[in-house]
Amino acid sequence: MTKAETGPKDTGTAADGLPSDPRLAALRGSWAFYAIMLIAVGLGPLAMSSFMPALPAVQDAFGVTADRAQLAISLSMLAIGVFTLIYGPLSDRFGRRPILVFAIGLGLFGSIVGALAGSIEVVIFGRILQAAGTAAGVVLARAIVKDVYGPERMTGVIGTLTAALMLAPMAGPFLGGFAVARFDWWGPFAVIAAITALVWALVLLRLPETHHFADRGTSTAQMARDFGGLFVNRAYMGYALHGVVVQGAFFAFLGGAPYLVSDVYGQPPSAYGAYFITLPLGFMAGNLVAGIWGSRIGNDRLIALGTLVSIAATAAALWVAQSDLANPYWLFAPVGLAMIGNGLALPGSQSGSVAAAPLIAGSASGLFSAMQALFAAAVLQWVGAWQGADAGSALPTLIPMTGLMVAAPLVYAALVRPWGRPARAVTAPAE
Repeated sequence: MTKAETGPKDTGTAADGLPSDPRLAALRGSWAFYAIMLIAVGLGPLAMSSFMPALPAVQDAFGVTADRAQLAISLSMLAIGVFTLIYGPLSDRFGRRPILVFAIGLGLFGSIVGALAGSIEVVIFGRILQAAGTAAGVVLARAIVKDVYGPERMTGVIGTLTAALMLAPMAGPFLGGFAVARFDWWGPFAVIAAITALVWALVLLRLPETHHFADRGTSTAQMARDFGGLFVNRAYMGYALHGVVVQGAFFAFLGGAPYLVSDVYGQPPSAYGAYFITLPLGFMAGNLVAGIWGSRIGNDRLIALGTLVSIAATAAALWVAQSDLANPYWLFAPVGLAMIGNGLALPGSQSGSVAAAPLIAGSASGLFSAMQALFAAAVLQWVGAWQGADAGSALPTLIPMTGLMVAAPLVYAALVRPWGRPARAVTAPAE
């Protein structure tokens, strides 16, 4: 039976801007639907961050070097980049539910493999499978929310989901550290296996199919045409590149912040966490505001408001870096305010990019995630190397951060042109 036979029918949009299909309407307000989306979005970052505290224990247990143990992280990040590109197009063709069921099942299998591993090679293999499976949550959740709420009403829900995406890496180190202390190096694998089994059961029992298009091919050539169509879709690229660059600004600070705390301000490494906590908290605050007011404000106004706040705050941080203020809190406070702006703007970028290509929303979400990951990794490496080479100044971190925040609205305005006739959203390339 094909997805077209089991999924909802395209019954149009009601007067309130929401899809009118009764099966989709039943999901709105459902606790199970929100629980599935929140856990699925946070599962990948939670799995990654909870495994980090286990690395020294893995190294000791298997008698390997640190760089060998680190392969469990670096290779799993590569798997995330590859699989986020694959899940989107497959969900456009076969439906969101079967792909999510497969992916979460893969993550569960990888977690079990890792927990039972008897060699470092199997640990790495299990972590790769775990990362490949749990990476589907972020990609497919955006597409599912578009299906259920429609392009005009999805921004608020995306804001709430993005807050969960930031909460997971904050909770992961505590959860992983507890699991390692209570069990051993395999503890984080076991904990993530239990959480993954829970969300897998919820998906199987409580999540129906939300996507009704099933007439697109799945060949490599068709996937290439879909991605090619996204690259020439001005509206999609405007929203997506804005989100990519805004997140890049955050990673610019992330790459240099440890050097700022230790080398510029003379603080011990243990103090870094106390200063850093202001960043995800600020980002979550912006996400929550976007979740409450995003659908009323609209994507473009939300992006404009958040970007203006971030530019002003990063400019203030740049001024602090050149002043005589010696306390790191004077620097992290405006950067935390900038994260509030980023938290406001990014849900608008995410929902705007997916709405610009509704027929291939899965592909659009996957490409957006892949571009974010690749750009963030490049910025992180570049700024970290620059700041490490010029340890006495904060400018190698704050100049790129401020420059990226200024560039983000320029790219967005040039491609989306929100002040006049909107850029035409090419929903899918021609067959």
